[in-house]
Amino acid sequence: MATRRPSPPPESTDAAASRDTTAAAAHETERIQAFLRALATGALSSEDECAQALDRFAIATAPQPFLLIVQQRIEKRSTFENRAERDRWRWLVERLRHVQSAAGAHWRDVDGQLLDEIDELVQSRAVRKTTDALPPLQVHRGSSLERRDSQPMAPERPSWHSLSRMVRAASGRTVRALMPTRDRGSEIALSRLKSPHSASMREQRASSLDETVLRRSNSTFTGSAVPSLLWAVASFLGMSMEHTFLCQICYENVAVSKAFQLTRCDHLFCEDCLKGYLEFKISEGQVYPTCFHECPEDSENPVCSADIAPEDIQDVVSAAAWEKYTTFKFNKENKNARQCPYCDHSQLCKGEDQPEEVCASCGGEFCFVHSNAHKGRSCAEYEQKMVAIDKLNHAMINEISKPCPGCDNYVEKIVIDDKVFPEHFQWWNVSGCPGNQMSDVDEQTTADRICLGIFRALFFVIFGPPALVLAIMFSFVCCCCFPCVKVFDTSFREAFTTCFCISGYVLLAPFALILVILLPCFGLCCDVDRASLMGNTEEIVGAVPGSQADMYVASQGPEAIV
Repeated sequence: MATRRPSPPPESTDAAASRDTTAAAAHETERIQAFLRALATGALSSEDECAQALDRFAIATAPQPFLLIVQQRIEKRSTFENRAERDRWRWLVERLRHVQSAAGAHWRDVDGQLLDEIDELVQSRAVRKTTDALPPLQVHRGSSLERRDSQPMAPERPSWHSLSRMVRAASGRTVRALMPTRDRGSEIALSRLKSPHSASMREQRASSLDETVLRRSNSTFTGSAVPSLLWAVASFLGMSMEHTFLCQICYENVAVSKAFQLTRCDHLFCEDCLKGYLEFKISEGQVYPTCFHECPEDSENPVCSADIAPEDIQDVVSAAAWEKYTTFKFNKENKNARQCPYCDHSQLCKGEDQPEEVCASCGGEFCFVHSNAHKGRSCAEYEQKMVAIDKLNHAMINEISKPCPGCDNYVEKIVIDDKVFPEHFQWWNVSGCPGNQMSDVDEQTTADRICLGIFRALFFVIFGPPALVLAIMFSFVCCCCFPCVKVFDTSFREAFTTCFCISGYVLLAPFALILVILLPCFGLCCDVDRASLMGNTEEIVGAVPGSQADMYVASQGPEAIV
């Protein structure tokens, strides 16, 4: 007789529901893992496709398990393989935040701190890679842990005082850890032990730093790789590293984002520096500024002289400076333009023929030539008054001053003390008048400079030796005037210069007397020779009438004979 196997008891509803929930959770976890693997490996072809898949998947999935699995998957990874993978994870975090804001009903119960924690985990992967590149540290009792180029933070100070120092030390460690220097493990120690207050250890640290620099200079790592290395490190750490340029106004390396590029020559300047430069030029009335960028590689035009476009000026300067620029430029480009002295409004006027003008803005009356100098009077009355004032001024100047014999400027003598000696007017003052020492040099041509140089050389050769002898002699003679210092209560310098001037006058007196005596005789002899020459010429002309001499004298006049 066949026995029938007893049928299993019917499964309870709760057990079936639990089994279905477990299977659904496993299936959901598998879907999440597959999606994250596709995201991490770049299997999704584009960001749009990835975004659509994430929106469908994340909204339909319970957010809390999804975020927990994302967090666990990131924690299991020690580092990112490359920058693209890191960017994909960062994009995932940003997309999840977007989904959270777009579908608030599904994400309402999710703790926002979990997303922040995932974002911090993504950021910390780069730091972990740098930390793993460092060799392990050996710590023993009685020593403090310190890395190279770092400074101990004083416990009594707030942490903000040492923040910049810590950032510099961390940057130095990161760059050294990623530099492919030869024999790094055995030659360059990236960390060491040091007593906190030891002078010998400080000296040891300085010497080791010098050796490190020497070894790096002899290593296979070339300086040309430093910029690319820094770019790679900055990109890996998520830091923004901008290109810089040299501003030729402040002479500092400035980020390109803070630069302003001129339209006509494409040169770069700091926007703030260019603004200050242009506003200063405008305040001085210079409405045609030019670019002064230096180009040493261009031998023909080492300095750029391109005009700065008005559009560039308007983009850089303030509104008040731009209004002033337009006013000054209007006045320069129109010779009949005048600015109202009452409200600074510029307008086109009729000209000098009709000098009476009325401001179109405020209604004030002013003169085209003299502005508001003679309100209610004509230009002729004003000019007549100014002529009288000039005559009175000249008369007053002539009473209290006299022209300088060197520069013809009026000089006023202010009596301070009778012992003051005017050295400016002396014969031995070869430096010239104050402020006009270079006036003769500026007006000279090349031929004048050559002739003057030859004359100076001959003068020095001929008169140099006797002048030296006379100077030594007069110096000894002038030393004899030392008793005058006590007698006349004056300084030695004043007594010496007085004696020197008198000696010069005594030396030049014989030559002046000889010239005074000989000049009249020389003039008389010249007159006699001229009279005899005129008589001989008249005899020749009278003897040969119609000759070429007669025709020459008739055409040129008597001056031709002389």
